[in-house]
Amino acid sequence: MRPIIFISLIFSLTLFGLNIASTFFSLYMQQKGLDNSQIGVAAAILPMFVILGSFFVPRVINTNNPRKIFSFAIFGYFIFLIFFFLSSNFLEFMASYVILGIAAAFFWISGRNFIFHLKGIVKSSSYFYTAFLSTGVIAPYIGGALITYLGYYATFFLGSLIILSAIPIALIFYPTKIRIKAKRIKFKIDRKLFSFLPLVLTAGLIGTLFFLFPVFLKENGINELQIGIIATVASVTDAVLQIPSGKLISRITINKSLVLGFLILGLAFLMLEFLPKTFWQVIVDVLVWSIGGSVVGIAVFAATGKIAQVKAIGAQMFEVFNNGGSLIGYFLSGFVSQIFGFNFLFIIAAVLGFSAAVYSDIYKKVTQHT
Repeated sequence: MRPIIFISLIFSLTLFGLNIASTFFSLYMQQKGLDNSQIGVAAAILPMFVILGSFFVPRVINTNNPRKIFSFAIFGYFIFLIFFFLSSNFLEFMASYVILGIAAAFFWISGRNFIFHLKGIVKSSSYFYTAFLSTGVIAPYIGGALITYLGYYATFFLGSLIILSAIPIALIFYPTKIRIKAKRIKFKIDRKLFSFLPLVLTAGLIGTLFFLFPVFLKENGINELQIGIIATVASVTDAVLQIPSGKLISRITINKSLVLGFLILGLAFLMLEFLPKTFWQVIVDVLVWSIGGSVVGIAVFAATGKIAQVKAIGAQMFEVFNNGGSLIGYFLSGFVSQIFGFNFLFIIAAVLGFSAAVYSDIYKKVTQHT
């Protein structure tokens, strides 16, 4: 089990360093003079490059030293944080997100590929996923505290150092001989798959609508330390609910779980729209949103796994549509909040959640017997 411990440590350090600052990316860009629409456009580069990377990254890894490629990806995160902190205008932030997109594509594909080559993939995946969730538990709080008492430079400096510390571990313990089995998949229209993918897209879209949430909170008198606490509450809730949500889905079926989860998400956005925007009320809102998000995330992933067993293209299409939803979400949240305000954005999000719940109830080709 040593290999998975080291890869989990690498992921923990890298994502912990990134997450210390990532909660406050939108606030930092706003501080530098960007409006919400520009922030959304810049952030949309990340899922765009992850989508593109799913097609060319495996070939690059297979023709080069995987250890060096993985270490290069971690170094890319380090360069991104430095460049992002030094950016002062829209084009520079766009360029920094290009660096992040490239680094993320290589980092995640390399990491997952390592897991797939280990014996006992279920146990290995549990170690890996626990490490992934743990990175968001306290990182936002630390980031918020550093910004409050020392300023943004302290947050980005600490995050960069933590990311940098993961590179020596990767250079020592990541294997040099791993190949990704990337076969060209013949594209076929599958009604069962394509009728489900709108839910995958909607889940990805709703998940990114909170990217500008710190800007909304700041406008309502909530400071960076409190924003860090709110983000930490969301991360802890998500981590704690993973096992209970999985058991719930197994008991009431994927279809009913999707309906329930999307209804809860719709309710959470309505609460943000109509209830007072105080610190403790936002905590309650985020708890509700995390419950719905946990159920939807696991249910969508499980349903797509069932589809992927029917058609090999399912897994790849999941990545494309999930990141495609994120791409739309960044654009939508940026432009709608800039032109019409956050209240209108929350109404749109609530409508999307309720509509997805209705669609989930109608759609039963894959989920009804699962």
